[in-house]
Amino acid sequence: MIDREARDSLGNALAQFLDRAITSDEFDKRYRSLQTDVEILAAYRALGNPGYHACGTCRMGSFNDAVVDSELRVKGVAGLRVVDGSVMPAMVSANTNGPIMALAWRAAQRIKATGL
Repeated sequence: MIDREARDSLGNALAQFLDRAITSDEFDKRYRSLQTDVEILAAYRALGNPGYHACGTCRMGSFNDAVVDSELRVKGVAGLRVVDGSVMPAMVSANTNGPIMALAWRAAQRIKATGL
């Protein structure tokens, strides 16, 4: 574990994470012997966190329930575009940094050419 002075200097969010961090030995004792679905789900709830960026929450497309069109304009709201990972219909199977940067670059080109 990290000492209190160092932990306090890191800020609350990281400090909370470090407070609940466990050593690998503790992990082995607690979680290597999970057998039932109930035990596995309980461990997931205790340790799990979203290891991905939210994608698809504001999907782009031409279908009726798509939130943004192919120009990233929010349907039904004038002058508003969404330019982040939420417009991707599905999560990419790699780091999202590159695809989102490409999306932003392309959106900037479109906005510059056509205006908001």
